[in-house]
Amino acid sequence: MAEYKFKVKTNSPTGTLIDRLINRYAGGSDDITVAYLRIKDSSGTVLGQASVSPSDWSNHTITKSVTITTGGSAAAFTLESSDGAELYRYAVSLSLNAGDVVTITWTIGISLGSNCTGVNYVLENIEGTATTTNLKINGVTFFEAGSAIKTFDSSNATVSVTPDTTNDRVIVTITFTSNSNFGYDSFELINPEGKPLISVTASGGITAGIQTTFKVTISIGAG
Repeated sequence: MAEYKFKVKTNSPTGTLIDRLINRYAGGSDDITVAYLRIKDSSGTVLGQASVSPSDWSNHTITKSVTITTGGSAAAFTLESSDGAELYRYAVSLSLNAGDVVTITWTIGISLGSNCTGVNYVLENIEGTATTTNLKINGVTFFEAGSAIKTFDSSNATVSVTPDTTNDRVIVTITFTSNSNFGYDSFELINPEGKPLISVTASGGITAGIQTTFKVTISIGAG
């Protein structure tokens, strides 16, 4: 029996995870929570696996030992949801025998894009530790100099969220009429609970009494 140890750090989700997150932002219920760490060969055969529970995560890192049940040439380590969808995949080249033990320490993270200053609750939902599981975009809060100015959501505006999994993006359109003029230097897209999901630095101004259509396109890709 041989023992192997690996440390993996990735900000790069699979296309499946990207699509599922896009659908969650649009109100879907797609499963994005890691349930298994698996070691696979190039044909997808599972050589060994370990279950992953929310309590296994600490600082967005898990350490799991996988006992190989089927010997072969490992081609990838994967983090998968309960339905077997690959959420993260890390390529390897390793010859393994039944009985070998592979200990993997895996850290996940987020790479922020241009003008994006924060993305909340995503990693926690992937880990199953989130206090907020509702990732549906339901409105926007505008800020100036760190102070909240106005919030427009489904209670006082028309909110449309269109998932575009072909182009890995979410298109958010919020139509509202403000009762006062204001300027802003940042905004947060919020969920139905009013909690911030995505924070963006951007400047603009809103004129009172005029119907305004606020449109944001959020691109989601590998880090």
